[in-house]
Amino acid sequence: MSTQDNETIILTRSELYDRVWSTAMRNLAPNLGISDVGLKKLCKRFSIPTPPKGYWAKKEHGKKTDKPKLPTSYRPTHFEIKFHPNARKLQSQLNQVNTNSAVPDKCSEKKIVVPELLSAPLPIVERTKNSLESTKPDDEGLVQPRAKKTLDIMVAPENIDRALRIMDTLLKDIEERGLQFELIPKNDTWVSAIKISDEQICFGISEIVLREEREPTPHEKEKMKRWSWHQNDKFYRKVPTGRLCLTIHSGPSDGQRRRFNDTQRWNVENQLNGFITAMYRTAESIKIDRAQREQRQCELEESERKRHEFERQRDSKLQEIKEEEQRISELMSNSESWNTSQSLRHYICAVRGWASEENSSLDQTRLDSWLKWATDQADRLDPLKESPTSILDEKSKWSNWYY
Repeated sequence: MSTQDNETIILTRSELYDRVWSTAMRNLAPNLGISDVGLKKLCKRFSIPTPPKGYWAKKEHGKKTDKPKLPTSYRPTHFEIKFHPNARKLQSQLNQVNTNSAVPDKCSEKKIVVPELLSAPLPIVERTKNSLESTKPDDEGLVQPRAKKTLDIMVAPENIDRALRIMDTLLKDIEERGLQFELIPKNDTWVSAIKISDEQICFGISEIVLREEREPTPHEKEKMKRWSWHQNDKFYRKVPTGRLCLTIHSGPSDGQRRRFNDTQRWNVENQLNGFITAMYRTAESIKIDRAQREQRQCELEESERKRHEFERQRDSKLQEIKEEEQRISELMSNSESWNTSQSLRHYICAVRGWASEENSSLDQTRLDSWLKWATDQADRLDPLKESPTSILDEKSKWSNWYY
């Protein structure tokens, strides 16, 4: 195990296996910055067996328990599993620091009040109003501004005035806070956004719609009669509810509130302070999420670097091993050839002695020719002598079926 900057715990499969079987997972998991369920899933992913239910109770009472061996894995033995025990704690501390220093307290600051009438609206609000009033409702009964550089609003015609008053009040409060408001083109529409701590926060207001069943059209009825599998079809339409919803479109999925809609107790107008606070928190969440993603990217790049370095060393070592095996094979082959050549020389000497002692009547010319031929064969096998020429050297040439 190795630790980096006191924030990352690195374990191999065998080390994690030893920890899982030496400490209960509910006690081990918090030290690794993960839940016991998450740790169990992680062990399953890396083929690490975990203690079954009742294991620690049996062990505590001295009963016999079975501990399976760590199975082999396709991953290399140096494969590392990284844990960040301080990640949650660090995020909580950053949230607390940022909340205390930058995020406004919705309970202590002055309440944002939406007027009953739209008076002295901002130019962007006036332009959005003109566009909304000249736009026909869509299939859902909602209107959306079609002019360029207008606010992100989608409501029923009867709620245009209310949505404009909310947005006008919100934008005026944003100006008082010294925040930068901007409009961002997206496809064929425009998205409202503000900058908080150099982070872009997109938001808009829309009306909640519900789906309700409707009667089929004559064409749909004809289709239902003609085709049996369409007889039980149901048809729906979306209907505006009159309930508005302020939505923050930016930010990571960290569980923080991003939607502020009308409820039985509170309407959107009474939640603007909370909405402003949520936008500040979203900006800080974006910063934290970016820092964590950059950290994960650095760790991934470091892991890739180590993997490439390991593969380079592995290829180099495998090449050295291959060359060494070839040298050993060559050595053994030369040794066998040398032993064979020495055995042939002893045999040649024995034939020469036998011929001189007991077979004086042999043809000396034929004997000398055979002795020279046999000596050449022994020299061809001997790796320490220069190989004489032989007809065998032309085997590859005459083995071909073409010339």
